Amino acid sequence: MKSHPSRLISLLIAWLPVLEAQAAVRINEVLSSNTTSIIDEDGDHSDWIELTNTGGAAVNLAGWGLSDAPAIPFKWRLPDISLNPGGHMLIWASSKNCSNPGAPLHAGFSISSGGEPLLLTDSAGVTVDQTDLPPLPENISYGRKTGGGDAWFYFEKPTPNAANTTPGYAELMSEPQFSMAGGFHAEAFDLGLAVPGAWMIYYTLDGSEPDPSRVGTSAKPYRKTFVYTGPVPMRSRKGEPNVFSTIRTTAVVPSWLPQWQPPAGEVFKANIVRARAYDPASGRFSRTATRTFFVDPAIHGRYGKLPVISVVSDYVNLFDNSTGIYVPGSSHGGVMLKQNFCREWVRSASVEWFDSDGSTGFEGTYEINIQGSTSAASPQKSLNVIARSELGTTSIPYPIFAGTGYPAAPFPSYKRFVLRSWGSALNWPVFFSDAYNQSLAADTDQSIQAYRPVIAFINGEYWGIHEVRESNKNSHYHQAHTGINRDNP
Repeated sequence: MKSHPSRLISLLIAWLPVLEAQAAVRINEVLSSNTTSIIDEDGDHSDWIELTNTGGAAVNLAGWGLSDAPAIPFKWRLPDISLNPGGHMLIWASSKNCSNPGAPLHAGFSISSGGEPLLLTDSAGVTVDQTDLPPLPENISYGRKTGGGDAWFYFEKPTPNAANTTPGYAELMSEPQFSMAGGFHAEAFDLGLAVPGAWMIYYTLDGSEPDPSRVGTSAKPYRKTFVYTGPVPMRSRKGEPNVFSTIRTTAVVPSWLPQWQPPAGEVFKANIVRARAYDPASGRFSRTATRTFFVDPAIHGRYGKLPVISVVSDYVNLFDNSTGIYVPGSSHGGVMLKQNFCREWVRSASVEWFDSDGSTGFEGTYEINIQGSTSAASPQKSLNVIARSELGTTSIPYPIFAGTGYPAAPFPSYKRFVLRSWGSALNWPVFFSDAYNQSLAADTDQSIQAYRPVIAFINGEYWGIHEVRESNKNSHYHQAHTGINRDNP
């Protein structure tokens, strides 16, 4: 049957308002690393996606799709719910998969803070909106300015379920640049720090996060912030008193583990510089950049062929009685498992690896938490070190176990590892007993953890001999060793 042209034109005209209304619904703001923003009804800091309707008519979203996979546009479908003109709709990206119109909406997937596609599809299968989300730091959202067209911006003050009226920026703040690389330095030198234009630099020398409110005010030796006005002397720290190594790290200890005791004398110390840029014009801060400098005439031969690992984190993250993960705390009531280091708390830390020649293997900001059960009560504790994209590190990009002969030796990078303090082997004849026992199974089909001894420093103070172990209780380990895709087994 022949179609009449005028009838087709009439149908197109009739559908035009519907198509325009649907096109007016778009993705308005996304937060993919929520640690301090709003919480969902379960009390979780879930990530979220916000839709808005920029048109003049309500749009029913029944059957529409949200997805982070372009090949699967209907990964999660919206329920029978309408979005009014000028309205906003919050959808939690929590993987909780709730599409009840009378309850908070939860997509059946989560968003990677390392960046990924995000698309909105109408019920007819037409892609209405899409974007490629960039890697996002904690609590910084990515969205469009109200009335600002299609351009996307970073928002340091997210506005969930509301118009994006806070300042948006085309780029994130860059970190200060260091004039010298971290590592081993036989001679003293002056360290320069640089930032663009009229930006300021706040820095610390004690492992703490630079904080403008603590400039010249801290009475403690480990919470001082300075304003950068010129090169910072990097010198040998010989003769300086111990600070962090004098903090008691145990209280209630099993009988087979030793009690904490202070160092027998002065421990070797490195210079820790943490720097953060500040833009007075916008009030914005950059992330904190951290470098460790070992300055001593004999530093290149001090630790033989062992690599050195430097862990740096704010005092409140490690040693504070209320919030520190490395100390027993003050609220355990004499119960071992109620000590801070048994509470499975997670903190962030700078981690730097230096090979025996002092060159940097890798450096970055990583998630850390105490590893182990009763062994957590040891004076020196094991730490899980995990790459997190929200902290700016998607992997540990270094062949940690190269040349060791372990199955993991060829791997160029890792998602995580364990900085092990020997655990319950402290009272065994030799510290490497566990690693040696596993090595006996190297020629079998059994899964084993690669091992490498290292020298550990925490906040610039020598922390003893530790071992780096492959972390095996996770899907990344099994994917690397078996080739089975962890996302699609």
